[in-house]
Amino acid sequence: LRLISDFLAEQGFELMLTRSGAQALERARLAAPELVLLDLRMPDMDGFEVCRRLKADPATAALPVIFMTAVDDIAHKVEGFALGAVDYITKPIQREELLARIQHHLQLHRLQKELYSRTQDLALKNAELEAYAHTIAHSLKTPLAAAARFLEILQKFKNDNLSEEQRH
Repeated sequence: LRLISDFLAEQGFELMLTRSGAQALERARLAAPELVLLDLRMPDMDGFEVCRRLKADPATAALPVIFMTAVDDIAHKVEGFALGAVDYITKPIQREELLARIQHHLQLHRLQKELYSRTQDLALKNAELEAYAHTIAHSLKTPLAAAARFLEILQKFKNDNLSEEQRH
């Protein structure tokens, strides 16, 4: 933990270290980190349970979670991904690989947030346009109905026997 945290701090990352799953959950809710690195083996609660709870909480559900663990069997990897983890790195951790994966997932997370924000903006603009179109349609309905009725009256009383002044 110390080696990895020192390396990541040297790379310019702001870190928040915890020693237990319960503490990690509490800090994730309060501090809103951009990414969570989890070990499977932690005191009081394993990494799978922490991930499960992070993904169940709307405040932390979108956080990318990367498992870093010595457990290297396929069943654990599959379970980690099934719980919503974005990556699974086995020990011994190669620092350059860890850095590349973290940067990759941070970039993906930022792009997803930006896309979500733009989608929300578009939905708001669409709702505004629909309201405006409804207002315009309603505003045009009355004069168009009057004009249509007037044309019906003219058609009904159209007669070649009318004088020029009457036709006018």
